[in-house]
Amino acid sequence: MRIVFPCLPYLPNEIEPMFEPQRRSAEERGFQCSLLSYEDLHQEQLLVLRPRPEEGEPLLLRGWMLSPADYAELEQLVRNRDLELVVSADQYQSCHWLSGWYENIQEFTAETAFDEQVLKAWGRAFVKDQVKSCGVGGPPIVSNPGELEQLRAKMLEYRGEIEGGLCFRRVEDYLQETRVFVWRDRAHGLDLTEAAQELANQVKQRIFSPFYSIDLGLRSDGSWRVIEIGDGQVSDLKEWSADQLFSILQSPSGGQSKSPLLQQL
Repeated sequence: MRIVFPCLPYLPNEIEPMFEPQRRSAEERGFQCSLLSYEDLHQEQLLVLRPRPEEGEPLLLRGWMLSPADYAELEQLVRNRDLELVVSADQYQSCHWLSGWYENIQEFTAETAFDEQVLKAWGRAFVKDQVKSCGVGGPPIVSNPGELEQLRAKMLEYRGEIEGGLCFRRVEDYLQETRVFVWRDRAHGLDLTEAAQELANQVKQRIFSPFYSIDLGLRSDGSWRVIEIGDGQVSDLKEWSADQLFSILQSPSGGQSKSPLLQQL
């Protein structure tokens, strides 16, 4: 399996600096790495990978977010080179977009609707698009149409788009958060409580992708909840180190991690 990182814009042999520690950790653990030009992908629909992978080699991305349409384009370009992505386009969208995972785990996460009419019934809602929220100026919680329009304008100003439409989630208060990575049907967390482990175990039985992240939150009533799910290729490390991440990716079959800091579920 080859790890693919983004290069600097128009410098195909130079890695984006924030990903350099991850490439170093990947190479120290024996992975081959290549750089992907996002600019050629977006602007020319070209696949530029340096160095060039071997034919049939599986590719796992660690880079910037792609829209589902752009990821599907990447998948087709990769197939045209007789290569393969570890995560398919369908699997990517099922974790990257809220609507792709919500129905599978809705009892474990905040109630969600995709129509602003729920504001009247709920009184207030946490608002995001299918991928991210906009926390500029405070939490994106609105209680009436006027506040919603202000937030919509702010999202367009700071993000440039509202990807996939607006999503309305019931407000839940969390005392702490932690990130779990699932690789090949094994959930890996850092110092998880027994209750958090059990929740991650239940989630991984319902989400079918080789590599994704689960953000867990300890709600103010003491119960663990799923805040969101994301595709693992484009998820931030958060409290993880690069070495901890690549230690769990080292076994393609999802075998036992050697890191004493990781708990296996």
